[in-house]
Amino acid sequence: MESTLYDHETAARERLPRPVWDFLAGGSGTESMLATSRAALDRLTLRPRCLVDVSRCRPDTSLLGSPLPAPLGIAPMAYHQLAYREAELAAAGGPARQARS
Repeated sequence: MESTLYDHETAARERLPRPVWDFLAGGSGTESMLATSRAALDRLTLRPRCLVDVSRCRPDTSLLGSPLPAPLGIAPMAYHQLAYREAELAAAGGPARQARS
C-alpha cells in the first residue's frame, strides 16, 4: 500500500497534542517559507517502477562535496522530544552509526 506525506501528516495530527502539533507544523513570522517549502514538495513526484533491474542501483550521492550513502539528510530542529521521548538521541544515533560504517 502506498502512502503519502499527507497521510503521515494526518496521522501525526491525530496523535499529537494540539500545542505540539501546532509547534511542529507551523512556521515563524508570516510562514512564507513554510508555504514556499510546501509548494516545492507538492511539485515533486515519486514514480514507483516495477519489474526494473535493481541489481546495480547506486543511491549514493554528494552534498557540498561530501559523499552521502543515500540522498537523505536530517535537518536540525529543537524539541524532537515533543513528538517522541527519545527522539534527539534517535535522530543523532542513526547518522552516527552510518558515519562509522
